Amino acid sequence: MRAREGLAAASDALSPAWRRSLVAFLLLLATIMLIHWDAVVSMVTVWANSRTYNHGFLIPPIVAYLLWQRRKVLREEAPRASVLGLLWLLLAASGALLGELAQANTIAHFALVFMIQGAVVAVFGPRIAWRLAFPLFYLLFMVPFGDFAIEPMQDLTARATTVLVRASGVPIYLENWVMVIPGGAFLVAEACSGVRFLIATIALGVLMTNLFFSRFRKRLLFLLLSVLVPIVANVARTYGIVMLAYLSDFTLAVGVDHIVYGFIFLSLVLFVLIGIAYAMRDPEEADVAPVPPAAASRLSESGDMRRLVLVTLAAIATLGAVEAYAARLEAPTESVAVALGTPRAGNGWKLLERDGPGWRGDFPGADAEATWRFAKGDRLLHVFVAYYGSEYPGKELITHRNSLLGSDTSQALRAGRLREWEFAGVPPPAFLVLRGVDGPTVVWYWYGVDGHITADRNEAKFVAMKEKLLGRRAPSALIAIAGDGSPRDTAALIDFLKGSDLGTVLVEGALESLLSRGAAE
Repeated sequence: MRAREGLAAASDALSPAWRRSLVAFLLLLATIMLIHWDAVVSMVTVWANSRTYNHGFLIPPIVAYLLWQRRKVLREEAPRASVLGLLWLLLAASGALLGELAQANTIAHFALVFMIQGAVVAVFGPRIAWRLAFPLFYLLFMVPFGDFAIEPMQDLTARATTVLVRASGVPIYLENWVMVIPGGAFLVAEACSGVRFLIATIALGVLMTNLFFSRFRKRLLFLLLSVLVPIVANVARTYGIVMLAYLSDFTLAVGVDHIVYGFIFLSLVLFVLIGIAYAMRDPEEADVAPVPPAAASRLSESGDMRRLVLVTLAAIATLGAVEAYAARLEAPTESVAVALGTPRAGNGWKLLERDGPGWRGDFPGADAEATWRFAKGDRLLHVFVAYYGSEYPGKELITHRNSLLGSDTSQALRAGRLREWEFAGVPPPAFLVLRGVDGPTVVWYWYGVDGHITADRNEAKFVAMKEKLLGRRAPSALIAIAGDGSPRDTAALIDFLKGSDLGTVLVEGALESLLSRGAAE
């Protein structure tokens, strides 16, 4: 009995090569965390503050369990440092550099995970990394990614619910994401879009495909269920809440209780999905026998201490060099006081006042920002401009700190880009439909970076990033115009732009003329 216990203890003990490699990996991991600490903090902050990404806290312990699950298989391999991992790290660190320059947290977060994966390849080698392919892939679910699906899911949920409610004989009117039925109205807000449930279900579904299935067809089928089931379930939940409120004369499923009902329903759906996975599971494969102590010892002798040290030091130097270059490109420049001139308007439009009451944007990092109100007959337009002489961290044109809502009480009902546009030389604007205390407001807006005008925030980020990589600090600006009506009601907007020098700025991209052009204040 004691001999067996001694054999088991010897087989569980780490070989010298594994111990050295683990120390090197922890050192490299600590270097990654230290250099990219801002990305680590921002990712954890999103996990803590957004219920959509609370599951991020579960990913590291799940990955730790998956690694522990593979410990016997890993003993069959001897770690061997690889130069391939250095290339992986360099590419990932370059991605982090681009994320910093573009001030895109999502890119920085993905790059952080890729660097961890690259560290595994660099220290332990490709063979062991391949053994750990799924745990390393599953680390990607730490990244708060999926906001792009919110608006499409809001649209899908609102439209599908409207069809079901109407088919049930209840009159319903849908405008933007607001469903109006006799007795009340429902807004399909971001929290009701189902994206939170969809992302969590996909993360769980991917995990269960690895734990329960070995056949490719079953894995593919269950992944498909993990996408379709939460979408259908969210539509069913929304439909049930609307119908329950209608049938109860709005005594049920309104206020906080509709959230409770929805949570209970979606939790039941999740348990059903887990039950389906358990029922479909493949037979467990027999555990691979551990490598005998003598064999493990022989395998560990293949580890090259010198190679490990050189690769580890080269990896740390690579990470440090890329970060030093990023710091040089992102170094703050001396702020220069600038002032915006009041745009001249024609075609009968008259200036009412500057920086008065009403809608205005909020861009706290701008070098200069201002709002003007123009009127023509019974039409009223608010013009907002935020100007940046150059960008660096804490002072960016496109960031979550900036807002076009106009006030803390306003809600975004719809967002998108116009498809039909009749102003040659100016790209179709992006739009935002708001609901506030003063009624509905539609905001049309453009981004300008170094003479390039676009309504696509990703394109604007790309242009700004390109300029930084070239060592240039290009001026940038946001130009927004707000008024009443629908996003397609652009007649007054186009009429104003054709008679205003703002229209010339949008055509020519001459952003610096915002500072010098205009009538006296």
